[in-house]
Amino acid sequence: MQPLSLKYRPQNFNDFVGNEANAKIIKKAIQKNKLSVSLLFSGRRGTGKTSLARVVAKSLNCPNQKDGEPCNECQTCKAIDRSSFIDVVEIDGASKSKVKHMRQLSKETIFAPSTGKTKIYIIDECHNINKKAWNALLKPIEEAKDNIRFIFCTTEHHSVPGTIKSRLNLYRFKEISKQNIYKRLKYISKQEDFNINDDSLKVIASKSRNSMRDAINLLEQYMVAEGNSDLQKQLLREISSKEIKQLLVSIMKGKVNKAIKLIKGVHTPIDEIINEIIDFITINDNGFKFISKFDNKLIIAFLDLLLDFKSELNYIDNVMVDLQARLLQFKLQYVKSISLNFKQAINKLKNKLNPDTVYNQDDFYVFVRNGERLYIVKDEKSVLKGKYLLFPSDVIKVLKGKSLKGLIKYKTKRG
Repeated sequence: MQPLSLKYRPQNFNDFVGNEANAKIIKKAIQKNKLSVSLLFSGRRGTGKTSLARVVAKSLNCPNQKDGEPCNECQTCKAIDRSSFIDVVEIDGASKSKVKHMRQLSKETIFAPSTGKTKIYIIDECHNINKKAWNALLKPIEEAKDNIRFIFCTTEHHSVPGTIKSRLNLYRFKEISKQNIYKRLKYISKQEDFNINDDSLKVIASKSRNSMRDAINLLEQYMVAEGNSDLQKQLLREISSKEIKQLLVSIMKGKVNKAIKLIKGVHTPIDEIINEIIDFITINDNGFKFISKFDNKLIIAFLDLLLDFKSELNYIDNVMVDLQARLLQFKLQYVKSISLNFKQAINKLKNKLNPDTVYNQDDFYVFVRNGERLYIVKDEKSVLKGKYLLFPSDVIKVLKGKSLKGLIKYKTKRG
């Protein structure tokens, strides 16, 4: 059985959703016989880069092409769809990134197409190609005949050397909106005669993070789970703000084992959890307020950790072990140094107040001096700056049961 992501892959230029402009411009260029020899498709995964490259390959080789559109019925079109057409060569830039691979490709370009009209090289994940390998491609790109086309696909066009990029025609692929993904999912559900409510489709569209392929794959999983409502609910489950806060507190306090346990308990793919945390920290107003109580160095270092982990996720064998190792390193390098500074600041305060004894109580350090208790709020960020919120014991009794925020507001008003 063919996966839905392949079954409903765009077959002609009019099928593209979200990046219609790129499809129309390229179609028009083919109609006028003005398509560039070398193209660079750049955008997030699941936005239609390789799908458009295949449609271009079919259009340039289809014997029944009409107004730029392939027929999708001839043997050539069907062979390209099956990845078995000899004149359309797909190369994985991640596994074939060395000079020897590009030199081999360069040698092949001197030969004319075997059975088709145009020989197409589709190089995916081309940002992985090393600099020397790019240099080996420079001459073939510059001297390519009209019956040769290079289509480079990447999620990181800034990683392509400037000398190469200046010789390529760049097409930027936008993120596909949730609304467009929702409409496509609804169409597929109808075609597959599968009954699913709009709310579930919207959740799938949201979880896909603007990737049409991811959305269709998740819809297919949901279909497979038909009859098992618990499994379907688990598939659509999203990590909550409360869970993100608990996770952040654990990580910022260096409680790595607890953080890993929380991540495993969420039952959500790790890439989704990482994306939700990044969004919570960077673009969510409540999240921004929440993290403001942590040291800025910790937050910046943690964001760097998340972004590095996310970029390498596809190449990691054991994701949870790798994440745990990174969090342990984060704890040793940043959390412990901040905690040490905090202890030094508290010791400095001890010397200043000269208390008889000090002990912990909930959200406070309690300094006892001559029988009087002073409650100091455990706010690391303020303490490290030398600012302390002190409360005498009578105030604590009056405001007993109030939240820490209430106490701080009270202190602010009273001065």
